[in-house]
Amino acid sequence: MADHALLERIQRERGYTLSYHIVYGHLEPTVLEKWGDLYRTLNLVPRRLTNREREIIWIALLTAQRQRVGSLHLDRAVAAGVPPEEMRAAVALAAAGDGWTALAFGAEHWAAWLQSSPEEQYQRLVDTVRGTIEPRLADLALLTVQAIHQRAGAFTYHLRRLHDAGAAEVEIAEALSYLLPTAGAPTLLWATDRWFDALRAGVLPPSPTFGVANFETLRA
Repeated sequence: MADHALLERIQRERGYTLSYHIVYGHLEPTVLEKWGDLYRTLNLVPRRLTNREREIIWIALLTAQRQRVGSLHLDRAVAAGVPPEEMRAAVALAAAGDGWTALAFGAEHWAAWLQSSPEEQYQRLVDTVRGTIEPRLADLALLTVQAIHQRAGAFTYHLRRLHDAGAAEVEIAEALSYLLPTAGAPTLLWATDRWFDALRAGVLPPSPTFGVANFETLRA
């Protein structure tokens, strides 16, 4: 039997009802209710990041996926006071993230001619397109972008920059949690595995929370 009260609550809370809400609201309302609780925690309830920061990360993340579904995050960005130029910059950050592979290719095959660091070139590209988005937020956004594409070198690069800039681990964890509803648990697992790999390899200094990650985890 349909849980009409639950569907009405979703409509009031989010301003829309999607097809999967209707399917599970009719057939498995318990699943929809539990998913709704998780979605609310991930996307609607204020956590460590501000609404502006969250939506800028979401725009970059959706762009990296070429995901048209999710334009509501642009509406939420407007509501959070994000100007059009910062929304454009968030899209451009996702584009800059794709530049990592081209620059790595050039460094691998044409190093004798290019005589440049691909990381330095990449960072110049990021700094050119980020506009008024502060470096820390750009790194958080690009951390999720590189996780979507599972580019380990680029992911670790942004993780290291975030550490060096003094970003809180809870901010990193929040940004990575946005991977769950859009890319699924396997992508989030890939990202947290790479985080622990960086700690174990000494690429990052010991974490105040995880130490050197010298505990057993199941590997994907």
